[in-house]
Amino acid sequence: MRALAPAVGLMICLAASPRWALADTESKAAVASGTAIPFRKDERDAASGLPTAIAALVLLVLLGWGGLHALRRFKLAPPGLAGKAKRVRLIEAVRIDPRVTLYLVAADDRTLLLARCGDTLVVASELARQNVSTGAGA
Repeated sequence: MRALAPAVGLMICLAASPRWALADTESKAAVASGTAIPFRKDERDAASGLPTAIAALVLLVLLGWGGLHALRRFKLAPPGLAGKAKRVRLIEAVRIDPRVTLYLVAADDRTLLLARCGDTLVVASELARQNVSTGAGA
């Protein structure tokens, strides 16, 4: 969310129109030349551009939210935006017979050999991290 705040601030600055600055310079030019433009309204109230600015801000926020949602949906987001990193990973599962299965699981900095027999799951042993392959070559 911290990375989103500067982006929203930049979008607000880019979406805000400098109408007050343009109106000031144009009114000085009109006074200097002595002729006024008949169809131009010289005095504008302060809130005349407010609905447009709010609509643009809402549109930009929705576009940013949609972009982040698409990044997460298609797994293109960096790990910080994708949510919490997974801490448990199944390296390998071997079925011994229909009731007995062995699981090699990496959890944080530990690697565990789990055995399941029917409804019972036990930790068979904790293995050294450097002795365990990722299962790609097996």
